[in-house]
Amino acid sequence: MTHRAEMNPPEKVIELIKKNSSFLITSHINPEGDALGSELALALTLEKIGKSVKIWNRDPVPEIYKFLPYSEKIYHGENINRRYDVLILVDCGNMDRTGWVDKNNLPANSVFVIDHHLTESPLKDNGWIEPDASSTGEMIYNLVSSLGIEIDLDIAVNIYTAIMTDTGSFRYSSTTPDAFRIAGILVEKGVNPSKINREIYESFPFRKIRLLGYALRTVGKNQDGRVAWMTINKRMFKLANARAEDTEEFVNNLRSVKGVEIAILFRQKGLKAFKVSFRSRGKVDVAKIAEVFGGGGHRNAAGCELKGNLTEIKKKVVKMVEREIAK
Repeated sequence: MTHRAEMNPPEKVIELIKKNSSFLITSHINPEGDALGSELALALTLEKIGKSVKIWNRDPVPEIYKFLPYSEKIYHGENINRRYDVLILVDCGNMDRTGWVDKNNLPANSVFVIDHHLTESPLKDNGWIEPDASSTGEMIYNLVSSLGIEIDLDIAVNIYTAIMTDTGSFRYSSTTPDAFRIAGILVEKGVNPSKINREIYESFPFRKIRLLGYALRTVGKNQDGRVAWMTINKRMFKLANARAEDTEEFVNNLRSVKGVEIAILFRQKGLKAFKVSFRSRGKVDVAKIAEVFGGGGHRNAAGCELKGNLTEIKKKVVKMVEREIAK
């Protein structure tokens, strides 16, 4: 039996790397483990073959991911004053989702996507998209292997983190035999799963727990209990002295409740601006729901940003979710 991880990425990816010398790598807003681990592993690989590389995201590296090798080399902001041969969007199929790339003033001569999301990408014809992959990290593993580059411990830690976080510590339905197989190879190269687990899931700052306490007071559910939600507003952030990055995994607490099919987190970003995060147990594709509202993501994890009155936003979003569940 041929494993997908043994197959080469499209030739256009290899050619892109061979014929260009400078690369700018970015990902989506509020990057998480898969985005960050994949960016770093790709950058370290490109540097090994003599390429000039910079990683630039809109948002800084969350505290829980600062243990990743070379994470301090990820720059953040909204402006960049140098031009590159290629801009690579990692774990992100849409320039709008980067939060900083200006389509009318690109910082590179060309744009390429490496992504595993199910959502429709306007750049799909100029990219490598594998919706069956467990994570973008798995794709980066395939790419590094195809280039014949030795996977050292730094690259291994980044790829393992990418795969582990996007499969929910190998618990989600996206976990494939290849995900386990690659993880095993990375552990053989020196990755310490226990240490990575502690860094991500057992090293929370106290402010995060305080914020979760405030958020849990807002928990609600619909009549049949298949949709649950919680809200975090600006006042809660202030009271807990917390940050947006501290909300990661909050919505998964709701998804773990028996009977809940879809969990939703409403996080206030501005006076009338909210980030909406969806998590599904697998029966409903929340990426399609997020797309309706201008967002995107995975089948089981997606998000969007909405403006308006919170009560009206909740009503509209929950109604849409209930309609999808009913299908």
